[in-house]
Amino acid sequence: MRQQAPGKTFLAAPTAGESATCKSCAYCPWMALNSLEALHQRLSQPGLGIQVDPDLREGARRSLQRMMDFAAAQQSNLRTDVLIIGAGLAGTSLALSLPSSMNVTLLSSAPAPCGASPMALGGLAAVLSAQDSLEQHIEDTLEAGARHSDKDAVRGIVQAAPDAVHWLLERQVPLDRTEDGQLHLTREGGHSQRRIVHAADASGSAIMQALVPQLAQASHIQQRTDCLALALRRNEQGTVAGVDIYDKHTRRYETILADHVVLATGGLGSLYAHSTNPDSALGEGIALAWRAGAAIRDLEFVQFHPTCLHAEGPTFLLTEALRGEGGHLLDKQGRRFMPDYDARGELAPRDIVSRAIAAQMRHEGSNHVWLDVRHLGADTLQQHFPKALEE
Repeated sequence: MRQQAPGKTFLAAPTAGESATCKSCAYCPWMALNSLEALHQRLSQPGLGIQVDPDLREGARRSLQRMMDFAAAQQSNLRTDVLIIGAGLAGTSLALSLPSSMNVTLLSSAPAPCGASPMALGGLAAVLSAQDSLEQHIEDTLEAGARHSDKDAVRGIVQAAPDAVHWLLERQVPLDRTEDGQLHLTREGGHSQRRIVHAADASGSAIMQALVPQLAQASHIQQRTDCLALALRRNEQGTVAGVDIYDKHTRRYETILADHVVLATGGLGSLYAHSTNPDSALGEGIALAWRAGAAIRDLEFVQFHPTCLHAEGPTFLLTEALRGEGGHLLDKQGRRFMPDYDARGELAPRDIVSRAIAAQMRHEGSNHVWLDVRHLGADTLQQHFPKALEE
C-alpha cells in the first residue's frame, strides 16, 4: 500500500497508547494465537459459533472485498510456451535457438545485456585444432575439476562446444582470426592445448552485443526486463509450471505460467565481500529451485578467478589469457613463484593458482602479487588485450 500511495502515511492499528507494552495487533503474541487453523477447529465443534450484528457483518464483508479487489488488480496471469529466467548468454542463446513456432518469454532483473556474460573476457574452450582432441579436452576438464566432475556432463558439454562456436559464428559474433583466416586460439589455465576462441580480451561483451539485437528481431520472443522472480509455481502434479514476479516498471505483481521453465540465473559470487562478479550474482536462481523442492548439490565448489587489478575502490578482472600467452606471477621481490606450487606454473587450474597466490601473500605479508607481461611485447598486448590496456 505504501508503494501504491507514497504520499500517504500508513499507521499500524489499533495501538494501545504510549505506555502500553502492546503497540499493534499485527505484533501481538496473543493475537497470533488466533490462526485460521485454530479458528476452524473451534468453529467446527458443535454448539460453538460467533454472532455478529448484520450491519457490522456487511461492513466487514465490504472491507474484505475491497482488499481482495485491490489484490486482484495488482496481479495478472500470463501464459507462454517457454519461460527463461535469466538473460545472460545461456538464456539468450537458448531463446534464439528455440523454434519460432514457440512463444518464448525471456525474464531479466535488469536491461539486457546484463549479468556476468558481458563481463567475460577470455573466451570459450572448444576442440578446433588438428593438434587437439576431444579426449584430451575431457581429460583436462576432469583434471581441473579434481576428479569431482560428472563425467557424462563433461563429455556432453565438451562434445557440443565446437557446434556452439559455429553457432556463434553464424550469428555474426566477431571472433578473432589469424592472418590466414583461421580462428585464433589462445590458451588458459588447466588446458594442455590452445583451444580458446575469443574476441580480443572482451569476448563476453562482443558476443552479447551481437546476440541481444537479434532478440528484438525475433517476434516470438518477448523480453521482460527489470522483473524480479519471487517464487516458482507448481501445478497439481507438482511440476514447475510458472513463476511469480514483481515488475519494477509497472510496480505490479504477476504470475507467468509456462509449459517449460528454464533457470539461467548465473552464480553466487557476489555473496562474498570481494568478487569480480556483477552485484546481481546472489544465487537467487538456486534459492528459487531449492524452495520449489529441487535437490541442491556441490554448493561448496565456488570458483575464484586468480587475478584482478589491485586498486583502491572498484577493481576489474585481468583475463586468464594473459597467463595463457605467457604472463608470469611474481612475488614482491620480483621472483616467479608459481613453479614452487605446481609444475604447470601459471597454467595450473584456477583453484590451484588462487590458493598459491593467497599462500604467497600470507608467506611474505603482502596484500598483492605482480602479473608480469612485459616480455609479451607491446604489439601482442595491443592486439589481443586492448581492454586490459585501456582499463
